[in-house]
Amino acid sequence: MTLSKYSLKIAQPKNIAWIMHSIDLCRPILAAQQSDQWQGKEPSLMTIKVDVKNHRYHLFLKDQTFIGGAALLSKDDAYDHLLSGSWLNQEPYIVIHRFFIHPEFQGKKLGKLFLSAIEAKVWGQGIRNVRVDTHEKNLPMRGLLISLGYLEVGRVNLPLAGERLVYHKVRGK
Repeated sequence: MTLSKYSLKIAQPKNIAWIMHSIDLCRPILAAQQSDQWQGKEPSLMTIKVDVKNHRYHLFLKDQTFIGGAALLSKDDAYDHLLSGSWLNQEPYIVIHRFFIHPEFQGKKLGKLFLSAIEAKVWGQGIRNVRVDTHEKNLPMRGLLISLGYLEVGRVNLPLAGERLVYHKVRGK
């Protein structure tokens, strides 16, 4: 598989139903990992609508088939106050939130391609840093991040999600 067969697209309002359906399909998968991630109200329909309205929710596609989604934000205020650890630097960054691969496509190494596409977009904007958080029991996501060179740098408390592990990747490191 090569990244050239895949693309990122900024989500449109017409994509919200698919995004929410996909997130709802991912919730029991996370619960089966004994994770409380996505077991409450978030990601909510309102959160996704705001992401889409602000042109920050991205879909990962092969041809016209949606495979996954993620919000890319230029800042997360909660990341200013880690519970433990520290970021690798204080340079501008993009944070990835609400990342998923639709269950139909999980286990096919597409998460790695999706994150690589996100990184290519970020690096293309001249930003050298990507930050992301996940639940400590989300072992597939943690493994994916580590496989792509992300370093676990500490913990954060997210107002709507609770405590999460944080990861940081700097381009060229």
